[in-house]
Amino acid sequence: MSKYFALLIISLSILNASCTILYGIKQRPFDDKSIAEFVKEFDADESLILKDSLYSIYYYAIDSCSDSTLVKNLFQPLQVHYLDANFQHLATHINCYASPGLTKLNWSAKGKLANFPPLSDVDAKSCTQGLEHLLSPYPLKNEEQYYVVIFWNLYMKKQSKHLIKTVEKYIRNKACKLVLVNNDIWYAETED
Repeated sequence: MSKYFALLIISLSILNASCTILYGIKQRPFDDKSIAEFVKEFDADESLILKDSLYSIYYYAIDSCSDSTLVKNLFQPLQVHYLDANFQHLATHINCYASPGLTKLNWSAKGKLANFPPLSDVDAKSCTQGLEHLLSPYPLKNEEQYYVVIFWNLYMKKQSKHLIKTVEKYIRNKACKLVLVNNDIWYAETED
């Protein structure tokens, strides 16, 4: 019996390590310089870092939602939110609902990104107050009709990069303001 238990523990450890390696999940320092370097690769209209008062406002807005499953979803490391000019929820994609591939999450599985706005993984209409707080200082320009907000982090750097590139490709030639929101404060070690 103990032989099988030991084999199970070893197997689970190997599986966990392989997922970490394949998906690029790694504890990384949380600092503004690393975040700025990463964001330079993309064509974002705005880039925010959840920290200090911005973090508190967003955290409490989500935590006050009555749907506990939705709250759990909105604290996931990778998310994309599509909103109209009036902050009305159109669609949300959460990493838990992306189809796993060998080394990357598939964000467009089952035709989710076939149309604009895309099909949604979850109905987050009741919890968009936090997003409205984040976005209100960044009004849409005349030619923009939608907000596309991507929550990303260095903790899942490889998956974050893939997600942002996938969304950039999807919204190309659409009237969108792309806002990148770093949420490393939830996952990374802080550097003093």
